[in-house]
Amino acid sequence: MESEPRNSVSFVHLDMARGVAALLVVLAHLRQIVFYSYIDLPSRGPLDMVVWGLTGFGYQAVMVFFVLSGFFITRSIVIDEQLGRFSWKIYFIKRLTRLWVVLIPCLIATLLWDSLSISSTGRAFGAGDLGFSVFVRNLLFLVQGATGLTVDFLGYEGFLQRIAAPTYGSNAPLWSLTNEFWYYMMFPLLYLAVSRPRTWLARTAFIGVFIVSCAFVGESIGFYGLIWLAGALSYLVYDQGWIAVRLRTPLAVSATAVGLLAALAVSKTGYGSEFTKNLLVGLAAAPFVLTLAGCNASSVLYRRSARALANASYTVYLAHFPFLVLLGNVIVGNQRFSNSIAGYTMFVGIGICVLIYCFAMYWLFERHTDKVRRYCLAKLSKVSLKPAEPIPGKC
Repeated sequence: MESEPRNSVSFVHLDMARGVAALLVVLAHLRQIVFYSYIDLPSRGPLDMVVWGLTGFGYQAVMVFFVLSGFFITRSIVIDEQLGRFSWKIYFIKRLTRLWVVLIPCLIATLLWDSLSISSTGRAFGAGDLGFSVFVRNLLFLVQGATGLTVDFLGYEGFLQRIAAPTYGSNAPLWSLTNEFWYYMMFPLLYLAVSRPRTWLARTAFIGVFIVSCAFVGESIGFYGLIWLAGALSYLVYDQGWIAVRLRTPLAVSATAVGLLAALAVSKTGYGSEFTKNLLVGLAAAPFVLTLAGCNASSVLYRRSARALANASYTVYLAHFPFLVLLGNVIVGNQRFSNSIAGYTMFVGIGICVLIYCFAMYWLFERHTDKVRRYCLAKLSKVSLKPAEPIPGKC
């Protein structure tokens, strides 16, 4: 492990964590659409406790996503800066191609699936139960015409949801993408201000733009950025090799895992505010991510599974909900099931259909991200009349 360059480490366990987090989000939404809440079940058995327990951490999984994002994006920035090749233009291309290659098709698919839901049933699915003004917003989108749709679409493409644009139809999970984008833009300002000797004017400019950005995005996005920064800090600790030997032991992994499980348990209690509990999950996830980063896996099957899940995790997260709402509206018909054979059959059947759809979307779009990125970098190099810089690993 020591002899392997840090910029070539596969981080196989972190790949698995990304994939599992995406699946937990899907399962949480799937259970909300198919089943009654746990307290409304006529009877409860051990299987029900396990299913409702495992599917109850969708929001907490997003906090783990933030930590992992902070880890990997910081890694990309640090490697480029250490090699003296960091460029804002290249950084923007890397980040925007990563986001837009998936986001644009998913926005179009959201409009399509929501429109089909309305036209096929004429009613909203679970808008009150799920807390989303799903079909009301989509109906307004359809009524307002192409001009209004274009304005809204550009708002989401510009990552202004919850800042200057409402939720795009039924795709409520888009909220976290706004956070991610602004963390991508804001963190380099802080890091570059202190990572190398600069004039006080340059440092002041970086920090000033960071402060203005914080004011622009608002308190919620700004405060949740602390969770993203916890992931960034975990990579900086990893990169420096601090206490590396102790962190790579089974005891360290077990201890940090117990800490994360304890934070997850606290997040399901009535103590503290929502933000406090989410912050606790994020702060507990950061040391767990750090210990996993120092561990390897010898199983070829595990490594391949982790890579496959990680590769599609962004698409799974972004694409699943509108299609899930469509299936729920058409198949379930605004109903809920108890913990019966029929309910579990519906849960498994719809879940499989949603995952097949998500991986098909990955196959059509996200797997081509590197090609799109190379094309854009090649165009940039022609404009600047110099060769494009090497492309770091995907993140």
